[in-house]
Amino acid sequence: MTFVGEYDLAGKQRLREDLAHLVGVPNVILDFSEVTYIDSTVIAELVRMHRLRAENLYERETIVVQTPSLRRLFKLLTLHKIFEIVSALEDARCNDRDAVTLRSASPGQPGGFGEVPQTTGRRGEASPGL
Repeated sequence: MTFVGEYDLAGKQRLREDLAHLVGVPNVILDFSEVTYIDSTVIAELVRMHRLRAENLYERETIVVQTPSLRRLFKLLTLHKIFEIVSALEDARCNDRDAVTLRSASPGQPGGFGEVPQTTGRRGEASPGL
């Protein structure tokens, strides 16, 4: 799943709904490359999704973080102990050889997921975060 823009308390319900779509997905990659701001609401929702997925015995999620301020925040909060944090989508581990579907979540985009089929040549679901 690709996230774009800023995420905060105002978008909590929308974010929760978007992340709920991933609870049953075995391999999740969240692309935060184009995220410019997040607050504690986002962190709480990410951890909530992780816990729900862990109940299904799924592997931990991969989060692509490129913005220096977000990388510092994730490091400060030791989120690497919960999530796999990578600098580029190409660095994300994938376990499925099928084509992927890129789904986008944006705080200003009504209706949640926008689907754009995309083949990566890599293994896995690259961005339902994939």
